Amino acid sequence: MAIIKVRNKALTLLDTANGKIAGSNLDVSFENITDTGTEGTRVATGTTGQRGTTAGQLRFNTTTGLAEYYTGNVFKSIDIAPLVSSVNNTNINGDSITAGFDLVLSGTNFATGATVKFIGNDGTEYVSPTVTIDSATQITTRIPTNIDATKEPFDVQVTSAGGLSSIKENAFNIDATPSWTTASGSIGGGFNGDTLNLQVTATDADGSVSYAIQSGALPSGVSLNTSTGAITGTLPSVGAVTTYTFTIRATSDTGQTTDRQFSIINGGAGVEDIYRSSSSFTISQAQPVKLYVIGGGGGGGSTSNGSSGGAGGGGGGMTSKMFANLSAGTYSFTVGGKGSAGNSSNQNGGTGGTSSITLDGITLQATGGSGGTAWVSESQAGTGGAGGIGSGGDVNGTGGAGGDGIAKSNDSTGIFNGNNGSNGINGGAGGGGSGSDGSNSNSAVSGNGGNGSSTYYTGGGASGGLDADGADISGKIGSAGTGYTSGGIGGGIGVTATNGGGIEGGLAGTSGSSRNSYGGGGGSYGGGGGGTGSADGGTPDAGQGGGGAIIVIS
Repeated sequence: MAIIKVRNKALTLLDTANGKIAGSNLDVSFENITDTGTEGTRVATGTTGQRGTTAGQLRFNTTTGLAEYYTGNVFKSIDIAPLVSSVNNTNINGDSITAGFDLVLSGTNFATGATVKFIGNDGTEYVSPTVTIDSATQITTRIPTNIDATKEPFDVQVTSAGGLSSIKENAFNIDATPSWTTASGSIGGGFNGDTLNLQVTATDADGSVSYAIQSGALPSGVSLNTSTGAITGTLPSVGAVTTYTFTIRATSDTGQTTDRQFSIINGGAGVEDIYRSSSSFTISQAQPVKLYVIGGGGGGGSTSNGSSGGAGGGGGGMTSKMFANLSAGTYSFTVGGKGSAGNSSNQNGGTGGTSSITLDGITLQATGGSGGTAWVSESQAGTGGAGGIGSGGDVNGTGGAGGDGIAKSNDSTGIFNGNNGSNGINGGAGGGGSGSDGSNSNSAVSGNGGNGSSTYYTGGGASGGLDADGADISGKIGSAGTGYTSGGIGGGIGVTATNGGGIEGGLAGTSGSSRNSYGGGGGSYGGGGGGTGSADGGTPDAGQGGGGAIIVIS
């Protein structure tokens, strides 16, 4: 409730001509005012030049566009502080500032009358000579040419006309040093004679970066590209594990530098361990380790028709990876077994086992080759097994597919050679060849085994068996695939089928047909087994796939 107290004079409000209270001697005060309107109470308005001098005055300043009050010493605007959220350049070239550089600020609550300062890391303030309020959310402000770049990083302070301010800390640098993106420490390694293709990288917003060895040395035969940061060459021969530690300096176009220490580890000659069954290996110190993971080969498929040939098994997959600085510890793994042979009428060959290992969060896996499928009918032969697949490594190989079987031959009108197994792809093991049936008068041969890779420890596929209607097949049997070990050859009368090469080579067919038309065994490691020849004279017997392996060089 508003109470009006009138002192020294009594009034009758309606006695005035215009209905307003008048009188120079009127003394009125208001207590506990309640405004019952909805539009608000209008206060005094005026320019900055029309300000009064009485403490407690509340008014609207038409010059600043803000409400304000007087403390008795200074007028203070009633306002909200501006907020700087980001700048459009966080690393500014010093030459650009000398030429005249405008920094764009993004934020909120920007208004006419705002000022901008740049504050160095020691508190030195640099006032922007020009400030343009582009909008309530953007300011364009000039960086003064006398700013001292050594005082980076710089904060940006925006102050409103009412004196409220906010600071964006560490907003930008001037001619900042290059920033390394390659982590310090070991960047790679290998063994005697290995080729290195390594990379170190630093970036700089001002332009390009050059590189130089600041201290230490690279291995002999290895060099640094000073423009790109590439480190390439061939590791020298050393007698024991050797660590080369060196510091590389990155230099920007403006001469700013940043150093970082790296290392390369040479594992020396390395010790080769071949594991043919699931186990583990242990290293006592961090060092290079090279791994080869190989899946088992698929077995050959069989037939039950006297004028047909069984399908070959697929080769095992392969994956290989170099761990430049594997942590000391014990690492367990699984080795895939051999794919079984089709050793009765119309039987699929077995799939080779999958080999795998996980190190430092990386899983290397090589699946086994599929077995060749069984003969179906005189119009539908068995299908060669698909090759296994390697994954997770630096090099990932796929095993060669086995040769498709022969549905039915015709001795009097055609020659039906067995189909060849495919070579392994990118280091995968070879697929097995298919068997066939010919006559004692034609030159039909069984399918060749596909090749594996001696470099990647994968075996060749076996060749298929052959039946020449009971005649001697000497000179008509297909060739075994080559690789780390060769596959076995298929057999028939006059030629004895052989096992695959190596300790984990697959077994050749050994029993059944009186004409001995057996498939050969796949080679170590992962070679596909050969398909049978015909089923004349008994039960056919295909070749077994070669076993998988894990090879550790440490």
